[in-house]
Amino acid sequence: MGLSGGANARAVSEIMTEYLAAVGAAGRVEREIAEADREIDARVYALYGLYAEEIRVVEG
Repeated sequence: MGLSGGANARAVSEIMTEYLAAVGAAGRVEREIAEADREIDARVYALYGLYAEEIRVVEG
């Protein structure tokens, strides 16, 4: 048997709350990965002694 209107609305609300929390967590992880990528790039550029113009070419 299906859920009543109120129970269905609560279930949808709970699912949406969980979904939005997961989306927020995924966004935070994506930002952390992007920051780590930038840090790695900067360290590699420094390791190879690249100048700003060379970095622009590499990053294209």
